[in-house]
Amino acid sequence: MYTLDESLQRGFSILSGDAEAPSFTGTFHALIVAVPESRRSLRDRIVYVAQFAGYRQLRPGVLIGFEDAAGTLAAALATEFEEAGATRDTHGADGVLWERCTLVPTDREQARRWTEIAFDVRGLHAELRTLEQIAARSTEQSADLETFYDGFFETSKRAMSLPSLPDELTPGLDARRRVSAVMASLVDLYAQKFAAEVVGTALSQPTSQLIRFLPDAPWAGAPGHRAPPAGQVAV
Repeated sequence: MYTLDESLQRGFSILSGDAEAPSFTGTFHALIVAVPESRRSLRDRIVYVAQFAGYRQLRPGVLIGFEDAAGTLAAALATEFEEAGATRDTHGADGVLWERCTLVPTDREQARRWTEIAFDVRGLHAELRTLEQIAARSTEQSADLETFYDGFFETSKRAMSLPSLPDELTPGLDARRRVSAVMASLVDLYAQKFAAEVVGTALSQPTSQLIRFLPDAPWAGAPGHRAPPAGQVAV
């Protein structure tokens, strides 16, 4: 049995529109990181992994987020920290500093500015427009399954990298609704144009009796499909 890593699950929730935006409680969860130039690869690795945990850089050495994911980040970097002699919330060897704290903006307006800087909200507006354009092109130009998958993969990959931000700090962004609409349009295109071909190919295989379709799948009505027996989960 396979389960998704927390960060991947968050990404799939973004695609389906099920991801709940975090609430802003008046404070930011923060990581303070100071790594000497001699360990630049560790510094770059921390910043890279922190992005998957929901953090972004407010300024060099200061990363902020809306959920405390320091434990997840520390676990992901356990080997690197051990080699550097650093542990969570302590000073490490060779001047490596890794601490978590909370940052409190003076008011909601400052919180918005910090969010705009760290998470590049202006860039997020542009990225969402790009996703909508890619989906529109896919709808118009997907003459075959390969072309469709190219557009679907690019759209989903980019959408899963989007941060989940409080609505009150990102007025007008409406990211969850827009991403959900984009992905729904691609799934509808697949169901209308390609599902019958794919399902037909699958059902023509010798092992097709093992296939069980989810009853609420858009292509569940394809000829020859089989719903899963009671108590059995389709995968």
